[in-house]
Amino acid sequence: MSFFTTTIPAPDKLKPCPFCDSKAIFHTFDTVYGHSKCGFHFGVKCAKCDTMAPSSKVFEFHIVLMDDGEIRITRDDRKEAADAWNKRGGKG
Repeated sequence: MSFFTTTIPAPDKLKPCPFCDSKAIFHTFDTVYGHSKCGFHFGVKCAKCDTMAPSSKVFEFHIVLMDDGEIRITRDDRKEAADAWNKRGGKG
């Protein structure tokens, strides 16, 4: 069995919370999966005060295992989520 980790860089750095100036994080709500795909629903929130990004949209990230063994990203809303968070007013 082989184990490895591949990192896909974040699209944009998250600004601090506009209310308490603490670190913002990507927060997973739930997972989605099917026959050959998996992913999750997520948002951006403050790690300290739990303030959420100002969007009622649920962001998604999906990958698919192709027939040839390649792993393909089929949906990546991280940039959209970061943009929604970073456009807020406040200290950051």
